[in-house]
Amino acid sequence: MLTENNVIASYSKADYPYDNAKIKSYHVSIKREKLYQLDFRHIRDVYQAVFSYNYGFYNTKRIHHSLGYLTPNAFERKAN
Repeated sequence: MLTENNVIASYSKADYPYDNAKIKSYHVSIKREKLYQLDFRHIRDVYQAVFSYNYGFYNTKRIHHSLGYLTPNAFERKAN
């Protein structure tokens, strides 16, 4: 299925957890700050919660240490 859709599978090196550190950190954040606080009845509710977290908070209001205490959107604007 991956090949049919021109997707390249990527795996971390064995015993090297740092490849996925950023996405793991994001997953911890979204679970703790949004998903664990809600009771979902339908999959569309999950999609809405993830969308609102990403575009209504994480990228626009949540500051990030790794970005010099800027939001991702502010960091991107500053870089351009």
